[in-house]
Amino acid sequence: CRKVGGVKRVVLTSSIAAVAEASMVQPGRPPFNESDWTIPDKVEGGFAAYIKSKAIAEKTAWDFVSSLAANEKFELATICPSLVLGPVLADHHKSSPIGVL
Repeated sequence: CRKVGGVKRVVLTSSIAAVAEASMVQPGRPPFNESDWTIPDKVEGGFAAYIKSKAIAEKTAWDFVSSLAANEKFELATICPSLVLGPVLADHHKSSPIGVL
């Protein structure tokens, strides 16, 4: 990326799903950090495809940056929100953000 345009930093919006799936959330557990990852092969249930895709995508981004030559590397930062609220963009959406709260 530095070769083709001078990119110095990329901010990737990921998800808490990349960091932890439900079974990892336990009372009294220390805060999650950069060493915590969802293990895609252990994820099951209705949101499995979403959770796996987020974990694999973020891990792939980190692996990509690590694989670059030193003079081509850029800073990668990720944000992993657990909930994003905003206007509904699709007309066919039947639920309300207030129902989530």
